[in-house]
Amino acid sequence: MRVRYKTLGITAITLIITISLVYVAAQSILLQSYMNLEAQSARDDVGSALRVIDYDQSVLASIAMDYANWDDTANFLIDHNADYIDTNFVDATLLNLRLNAVILADIDDNIVYGKSVNFSTQQESPLPAGLIESLTAGSPLFRSSEDEPLTGILALPDGLMMIGAYPVKDSTATGPSRGTIMMGRFLDDEEMDKLRNITGIAMSLVPPGSAGTPDLPAIMQEPGGDGILVVPADRDTVSSYTVIRDLYGSPAMVLRVDQPRTIYAQWQTSMLYIVAILFVLSTPAALFGALLADRFVISRIVRLSARISQIGANNEFSGRLEDRGNDELSAFAGKINEALDALDRSRQQLQDNEERLRSMVENINEVIWETDAAMLLTYISPKARNIFGYQPENLKGRSPFDLIKPEERDHIRSIIHEMNVRNGSFAGVEFWIARPDGTLACIEVGGNVIRDGSGEITGYRGIARDITERRQAEETLRVSEERLRLCAATARFGTFDWDPVTDQHFWSPETYEIYGFPPDTPLTFERLTGSIYPGDRQDAVIAAALDPAGPGGYSMEYRIIRASDSAIRWVYVRARVFFQGEGDRRRAVRVLGAIQDITDRKQSEEAMAASLGEKDVLLKEIHHRVKNNLQIISSLLSLQSGSVKTENPAIMFRESQDRIRSMALIHEKLYQSRDISRIDFAGYVRSLTSYLMHSYATGQRVNVVVDIENVLLGIDTAIPCGLIINELVSNSFKYAFQDGRPGELRIGLAREGDLYVLTVGDNGVGLPPGLDYLNTRSLGLQLVNTLVSQLEGTIELDGSQGTRFRIVFKEIRSDFTKKAPPG
Repeated sequence: MRVRYKTLGITAITLIITISLVYVAAQSILLQSYMNLEAQSARDDVGSALRVIDYDQSVLASIAMDYANWDDTANFLIDHNADYIDTNFVDATLLNLRLNAVILADIDDNIVYGKSVNFSTQQESPLPAGLIESLTAGSPLFRSSEDEPLTGILALPDGLMMIGAYPVKDSTATGPSRGTIMMGRFLDDEEMDKLRNITGIAMSLVPPGSAGTPDLPAIMQEPGGDGILVVPADRDTVSSYTVIRDLYGSPAMVLRVDQPRTIYAQWQTSMLYIVAILFVLSTPAALFGALLADRFVISRIVRLSARISQIGANNEFSGRLEDRGNDELSAFAGKINEALDALDRSRQQLQDNEERLRSMVENINEVIWETDAAMLLTYISPKARNIFGYQPENLKGRSPFDLIKPEERDHIRSIIHEMNVRNGSFAGVEFWIARPDGTLACIEVGGNVIRDGSGEITGYRGIARDITERRQAEETLRVSEERLRLCAATARFGTFDWDPVTDQHFWSPETYEIYGFPPDTPLTFERLTGSIYPGDRQDAVIAAALDPAGPGGYSMEYRIIRASDSAIRWVYVRARVFFQGEGDRRRAVRVLGAIQDITDRKQSEEAMAASLGEKDVLLKEIHHRVKNNLQIISSLLSLQSGSVKTENPAIMFRESQDRIRSMALIHEKLYQSRDISRIDFAGYVRSLTSYLMHSYATGQRVNVVVDIENVLLGIDTAIPCGLIINELVSNSFKYAFQDGRPGELRIGLAREGDLYVLTVGDNGVGLPPGLDYLNTRSLGLQLVNTLVSQLEGTIELDGSQGTRFRIVFKEIRSDFTKKAPPG
């Protein structure tokens, strides 16, 4: 676009912007004034509407007052003469006075008479719904005890009703009140039409919360403070709202007043006049300014532009501009001449640089290449013969894809397509080629797309280098690292690599697993040493290994607190330190190491040591138990020998056999358990009772109930308890159910604090009367009392229902059982 056209365009835009700014400023200044005038006019209409409603209400009140201050009305409330009603409250009278309801109440607020007419049907109708409900005892509408009348609006289900309630007195309006007269008129659509015709104001009553009506808080709390909310309904109408309250002060209805927006229309017309006047006055001034600019500025710029175009078209960089004067344009022409001088010097310098760049391209190890849009080589540097094995001139006009292995060509094409879409570049693209001599070479290529001024792709340019040796070294390293990872995974040890100079770390996944850290947690030596169990840190060992004069490595064992579950684990660490430099400049530059979780090994060692100690104690305990058991057997046989003359030898030997069996059963259960120091007493009692039932052949006659908690007892306590149960259960089987009667035998053992409570009872025939179980010749009960004393316990007998023994004792703790927790 020419400068002249641009100047005219700028002038026009400036004119439009100026007029727009003036319009906006005038709008912001004048609009609010017009809006205030419009709102005030709307408020005035609302005030007029309220006044006409008040006037209508005052007319109703005047009618009620005339009837209230009349001797006939006062006499009617005393004598209830029907002639008064027939004369004064016929339908025509109420219709002429526009009264929807009349109610008379006596001095006791009892309704004496009530009547209602319907203006639409011109006939009498029932009193309005809700009006009678409003006249409950104590209603303010009853004025018999008041001197002042009550007027207002009453909200009924059928709509709003204007009501006037007066105390009835004589014609002089003096004397005591005879009762109350109430007159009401509905403020319905018909009444509102009448008021609209009187005032010429478009007013209506709408229920609160109806569609399109603002809510009550918005109306009652409007900013003006007068309770009138003014809201533009549309471009042509403005609506005003105020709340109509009933005689109790509660919101009953919303009064809406609509008026045309004539003031707003006047404001719009005024703004159009302002814009038109500004346009008419500003256009000639703008055109005159544009002509002056063209005469003194634009024409000179055009001449300078034409001369510059001529110099560029002819490559006449020695040519210069001419412009006489002493202003900015003349100075601009001088600066352009200086730029032409610099450009001439730059051209010569560019030629020198191109020659230098060509020499560098031909001698660097990388290959510089360039193609056209069809990916055909248009240039390739001389080093192509070393990398590709072809002479550069033999590659021009060929596609680079001819050199790439066929299985990699689609991948390279996708990279170039993505580069074209993103209008970007690519780097680090690797592929394999086959040289003319049959050898393979890995090539790394980077480049970017070339576009013309219109954005069309004209070619590609980049560099290529031979990375075959690097790829071979990387493959060798990858295989070596894979072998190391396989070894680490198999042996379940972690590895780490630390550079003390840069403080860079590498931790294998196994290391994260050993220390219990999530794989994405950044690990440092400080974080790992923070996991070491207090007191196990060996910082001096690591410091000595990092010392140039130190051993060059370290190995150690210590405990850690695993981060994942706070478990204490044993680890073994072995590391080697690599140094660099000589003398005072020698320092550690790399630490390689391995970490192994040796918790299982440590636990095995500790378990083995504990097992050896336990077996030593066990041998001593077995010796002690055998000696004690032999002593118990000797004592039992000694007791039994005292009864050998009075008892059947077969029974005597069976009882001895049962007692020894009860002791043997304890050892059998004990050696079958994992803890050889304690016995599961509930299982033992079930096995013992099963054996005794079989021994005494009770069959299904006796039901044995074993109610024993999960109790573990040491052998020194279990043997006496087992013998006690053996004696008491045997006695029950022998004597409690001799007549073949069925019955129940119950055995219980419970723990109460540090004590144990053993109960053995049956519902059989019970002990013989007068038998003293503490002093008896019965060998079994003597043995029971002796064993209770051995347990340092107490024994009680309950013979109310059969026989029930209750024995309370403490557990006897030997040196061996003290090492185990109580059951």
